[in-house]
Amino acid sequence: MLEFELGETELGKYFYDVALYFKLSNHAFYEKLDYTLLVLPNFKKNEADIKMDMWLYLLKKMSKLDKIPDFLDRRVWGLIPDICEVEKLALEDKMA
Repeated sequence: MLEFELGETELGKYFYDVALYFKLSNHAFYEKLDYTLLVLPNFKKNEADIKMDMWLYLLKKMSKLDKIPDFLDRRVWGLIPDICEVEKLALEDKMA
């Protein structure tokens, strides 16, 4: 997941499936090695447009959210703020 835009890419495209190739022969470096990139700044959908992309919306907006959006299931997504608070604790506090 990238929190920055890639240079010279398709406008608004946020999902990339890329692979490594040899420049001279234009053959794949290794067929089983590829990368899936999510460019979060290019994810422009808002709450009304989201169906399967809810988690991308949440990842992009997470640092700015002050409450869980209404479209998310609170039974599952309601745990995220608690998990984040625990993650901020010092190691000895986590272990306690």
